[in-house]
Amino acid sequence: MEDELVGLNIEDGEETDALSLPIDPGVQKWGLDLDLGMKRFLFKFFNGMDVDRVVQGSPWTFNNHLLIIHCLKKDEDPLQAPLVFSPFWVKIHDLHPGFFSESIAIQLGPFIGKYLEYDSKQINRGLKGYLRIRVEIDVKNPLKRRKKITLSSSKFT
Repeated sequence: MEDELVGLNIEDGEETDALSLPIDPGVQKWGLDLDLGMKRFLFKFFNGMDVDRVVQGSPWTFNNHLLIIHCLKKDEDPLQAPLVFSPFWVKIHDLHPGFFSESIAIQLGPFIGKYLEYDSKQINRGLKGYLRIRVEIDVKNPLKRRKKITLSSSKFT
């Protein structure tokens, strides 16, 4: 394979034929994929850290389309898996300083979707302009740009 790459230059002109490189599935480190049709793909990862990175890094997009990630359970049919929920990081602005805590984040999460986690690193870095929480949202419903809520007789956006 190395011999096929000798003399390859990115600045060369357009080519009519693509360079075909053999890929040995036993050597791949990231995983295998299978087109299931119906706009669904099944990925198998060989390393748990890779799965965690993909799941924790979502939401992912391709060509401005949301990619919904779902980890299959044992014996779950990939064609029947519900692909309607996706995690998003949400910023909550205009909170009083006393409301920048995980307990408030847990209470605010259900207003948006299913609460997943709270970004405590953002508070520790001194960025207190907003509270950041991760929630799982039903993508069939339209996203709301703004939601007013009331906490302890005070109005927040």
